Amino acid sequence: MTNRRAFMGGALAATTAALLPVRCPRAAEEFRFSTNPFPLGVASGYPTPDSMVLWTRLALAPLEPGGGMPPEVVAVDW
Repeated sequence: MTNRRAFMGGALAATTAALLPVRCPRAAEEFRFSTNPFPLGVASGYPTPDSMVLWTRLALAPLEPGGGMPPEVVAVDW
């Protein structure tokens, strides 16, 4: 016998699984930048004694739609 809570939990899990993307995008492994991909620079903030936050925007052409970047996922190492 299934109670209503178990049924709703199973229905929620099945619905969530059905909405997940079928395939996760992979980074383009051979993508190389011809120019500096960080023309906007780097910003920092939220310093603590043992950490800080750094952020930037990867944008070859910041004023173009998508920042001038290809639609693929691009791996970035730091």
